[in-house]
Amino acid sequence: MDWVQDHGVDAACLASAIRNMLFNCGCLTPGDTLLIVHEDESVGHYCPMLHRIVAARARAEGLDVKTLQVPFDPDASTLPDRLG
Repeated sequence: MDWVQDHGVDAACLASAIRNMLFNCGCLTPGDTLLIVHEDESVGHYCPMLHRIVAARARAEGLDVKTLQVPFDPDASTLPDRLG
C-alpha cells in the first residue's frame, strides 16, 4: 500500500473505514465473495489504487475477492452485460 504512505493517509484509519464499509454497511462475513468492479487505473477519476487497497484489506479480513475492470462510461446508468 505504498500509495497510502506516499499520500499521508493514516493506514489504520483507512483499514477501519474499509472494514466498516464491508462488514457494517455491506453486511459481509468472512468467506463471502466480494466483486469489485473498477475502471482502468489510467482514467484518473479516483485514487488509481483504490480497488487494490480495498481488495487487499478484504482478503486480509477473509473475503474471497474478485475484480472486474470495465470501461469508463460517463453516462453509466445500467450494468455492463457481463454483470446483468
